[in-house]
This record gives sequence, structure tokens and C-alpha cells, in this order.
Amino acid sequence: MRIAFIGEALAFEPFRALGHDVYPAADPESAVQVLERLDLGKYALVVLTPEVAAARNRFTGPLFLVLPGLEHRDSGQGRLLAEAIRRATGRSTI
Repeated sequence: MRIAFIGEALAFEPFRALGHDVYPAADPESAVQVLERLDLGKYALVVLTPEVAAARNRFTGPLFLVLPGLEHRDSGQGRLLAEAIRRATGRSTI
């Protein structure tokens, strides 16, 4: 099973290098368009940024997880995500 990342491209781009599917979306409407095109049956997990999280309400199937994007880095949440990405990939996203 695969993992899809939908939302802020900069936040999720490092996961593409790990072989995951990354789909940029700036708002819930564009995320819905992405989700409608995807075969959700092949994904065990779909990770979304908060800006597009409302799109998940129209879909069932995989587990949806909302992670803060890098725009939240000043709140501490973004720093935690950036550190997790750095540990997982060995690369800084900031």
C-alpha cells in the first residue's frame, strides 16, 4: 500500500524522494479534484495539510491524517514537521 501527500507542495516534496505520491493543492476545492482523480483503494494513508483538510469529509477509504505545513513553523508545529522530515530524509526543508 502507498501513501499520498496532498497540500502545500514545499512541505511534502521531500516525501516524493522517498517514493511517495505528492499532489500540490492550495485549497479544499483543488484537493477534492486531486482526490477524485486518485484510485483511493491503492492508498493506506492520505496525508493533508490543514488548508486542504476539509476535502477529506467527502471521501471514505484510506486513513486521512492532517499534518501542519511549513507555514506553521513559527507556531512550533512546523518545526516539529521539519525535524521529522529531516530525520526521515536527511535533508532540511527550510
